[in-house]
Amino acid sequence: MKKQKRDKLEAAGWCVGSADEFLKLSADESRQVTESMPPPRDGVRIPDGWTLEPLERRPDYVLITTPSPGRYMATVDFRMRGFRTGYSTSGRLVGEEWNKPRKKYGGRGWKQAVVDDAVVHLQEVLR
Repeated sequence: MKKQKRDKLEAAGWCVGSADEFLKLSADESRQVTESMPPPRDGVRIPDGWTLEPLERRPDYVLITTPSPGRYMATVDFRMRGFRTGYSTSGRLVGEEWNKPRKKYGGRGWKQAVVDDAVVHLQEVLR
């Protein structure tokens, strides 16, 4: 926040600070809260028991994994707006053929649509 805006808010009687200051948390308590929180999931929903984890060094990718037994996974590529079967960051996306356009994801909720299609694909593989 810019200093000018902070000063303006404080002059109007507002208190400006962090959530830790508001809750009066010590550094250890703040660290414990941060460590206990689940990793961000980009606001997408997945079935219970499934996991969604970001790939290290690849901020545009997440890995969806089914529960055991029969663990299967799909890699969702948010940059290319598609997904691949397994742990893969290169190659063709599911539904992509060299001479046909693949399904386009766009508009509000496109991330959830990609994840939903990946979940449906994995559920078909599990059958």
